[in-house]
Amino acid sequence: MADEPLKSYHTARIRKYCEDTHRPPFHHIEPGERYLRTALPPNSELGNEHWWTMNICKSCMAPEKGKNDV
Repeated sequence: MADEPLKSYHTARIRKYCEDTHRPPFHHIEPGERYLRTALPPNSELGNEHWWTMNICKSCMAPEKGKNDV
């Protein structure tokens, strides 16, 4: 349980960066948009010494369309 990331969903009040590094180009989360805030505690299996946090916009959370369509 200690290595599981913490996740919470929020509505942005200020402009934030979407930090999903796997989907360039990088973009922003605008005020009023929903986003996922996730955090990985120190000393996880990745070897981090501090809390790692990340904001991901709703469109980056959505599965890719057409990838598994039959």
